[in-house]
Amino acid sequence: MHSLKKTQNILFILLVVFYFAYAARVLVNEARLCFGQYKVMRDFSPDQKRHALLGDIVVFADICKKIIPENDRALLLINLSSRPNNDDFQLNYYLYPRKLYWLPQENAYPDDIPALNRNDYCELQQQNINWIIYMYSAPFTMRKIVRLEKCAAADSYTIDMAKGQYVRDR
Repeated sequence: MHSLKKTQNILFILLVVFYFAYAARVLVNEARLCFGQYKVMRDFSPDQKRHALLGDIVVFADICKKIIPENDRALLLINLSSRPNNDDFQLNYYLYPRKLYWLPQENAYPDDIPALNRNDYCELQQQNINWIIYMYSAPFTMRKIVRLEKCAAADSYTIDMAKGQYVRDR
């Protein structure tokens, strides 16, 4: 009976040692990865760090800030369903104090852009929404900003995310 108890204690100690050795190895690997990322990013500017961590949404938000005046309202048309850490919430954060509204999508990835007519534009303008932001990801990628005036599209800007630039369409 004494040898069984001794064997159990030895197995328990080996299991605990193995567990802590494995946990230490994982922590060392994670620390090595973090230090490697730090070495790569330590010379980056704050904007470069933000872009590296958050992606293209930061560049898109900067372009939107250049085009849309502060305290204006915009409607965001996006083809992804809203969930935490999604681009629509991040864009809303970065565009503040501009007010951003969006329509909930019932099914993600619609095939085409919703066709808005003059009545839709008038309804939006009655609610003091003078901008429409299109942010589509799939099955096609499109970033576009449209300014509304007199119940029609007055200006339109297409964003080239590869170059981080925007072009006035009309």
